[in-house]
Amino acid sequence: MTGLEFFIFGLVKAALTGAATGAALALVTIAYLNWDRIVGWLQSRAQVITQGKDRVGFSLVDRLQNGNYRTVYGIINRRSGLLLDGEAVTSRTIDAQTAAEHRNGEILIY
Repeated sequence: MTGLEFFIFGLVKAALTGAATGAALALVTIAYLNWDRIVGWLQSRAQVITQGKDRVGFSLVDRLQNGNYRTVYGIINRRSGLLLDGEAVTSRTIDAQTAAEHRNGEILIY
C-alpha cells in the first residue's frame, strides 16, 4: 500500500467511525453495487475534484465478515486530510468490473 493509499484508508476508517472532520460520509445499503454507480458518482462531482490540485477521487472495496461488501468512494484533499464528500455503500454483491478493479484490496485513485 502506498503512502497515499494508507492515508486514504485511515481517513475513511475515521469517517466511518465518526472521528474525522470534514464532510459527512453518506451511508447507503443496497442489494447490488455496480461500477457505473461509482463512476457516475465521481463524474457528477468532477468540478469539485478539479477545483484544487490536492483533491483526488478514490474508491475502495472491503469484504465484511458477514459476506457483504462495503464500498467507499469519495473526494479528499490530500494536503489538508479532509474528506470533502463521500459515500459508503454496503451491498450483498458487487459486479465483476468493480471486483476486478479493486482486486487485492486496492484503493483506486482518480
